[in-house]
Amino acid sequence: MKCAVLIVYDGTTPPLQAQRDAAQAIAQYGCIADLEKIDVYVLNQMEILSAILGKAIPVDKVQSFEKPEEWAAKIVINDFEEALIAKDYDSFTAALSVRLSMELIRRPETNFIKAIRILTKEHAEENLEASKREILDERIFQIMRRSFYLVCQGRHIVFQ
Repeated sequence: MKCAVLIVYDGTTPPLQAQRDAAQAIAQYGCIADLEKIDVYVLNQMEILSAILGKAIPVDKVQSFEKPEEWAAKIVINDFEEALIAKDYDSFTAALSVRLSMELIRRPETNFIKAIRILTKEHAEENLEASKREILDERIFQIMRRSFYLVCQGRHIVFQ
């Protein structure tokens, strides 16, 4: 396995003998398998920066993460697909209210409740891709916000 020891300091470039002595000092601890295969590099501040940037992870290798709103939209669309596709707002409202009231008492909080919390935040719809925005239109967001507020926020009517 290739290993490296990086020593960062303020000063001048060490002479070649000092570099060899440093490698031999490390070798005394049994860490270096073959002293003939040691490469010592002396870099200034700009060369260190260039070396680090040259080994940065390429953009195509960076893992992209799904937006919370996209994750939440998948859950809601999957659970209420028929009513959402048909734009049956009344059925969606009734089914959502029943589901919210059933899931609210569960602990720990279910993914469904987490998804509704995410989607009922202000401007959540702006973080969805167009295909999901076609299914979850402005009226659906209004229904979700109203239902979540009424069912989950503890709105109670008190009669005197």
